[in-house]
Amino acid sequence: MTIKPGYEFGLHGRGELLGCTVGKNYVSLVVNDEGFASRFAVCLTAATGMPARLEAVTRPSGYLHREAPGFRARVVSSCLADLMRQYVGGDAHHMR
Repeated sequence: MTIKPGYEFGLHGRGELLGCTVGKNYVSLVVNDEGFASRFAVCLTAATGMPARLEAVTRPSGYLHREAPGFRARVVSSCLADLMRQYVGGDAHHMR
């Protein structure tokens, strides 16, 4: 897999891809604004070549004391998750 550097990856512009969450086998972003999640999905697809899914989600809110609605854009790929961890320096658990 090759990451395409440029605007979509976050090296220029607003840096949307670099603000994501990297899990064991996925890269995702959960936000309140559907438009922002959609733009993130487009950037993720453009930078990686892998299609990103956009889905409505809920998550617990400690402030509101209830479930809060939001939107998630994500790509399920352990290879992409590993590349993203390496790009930002990794973490102690995965670099042992």
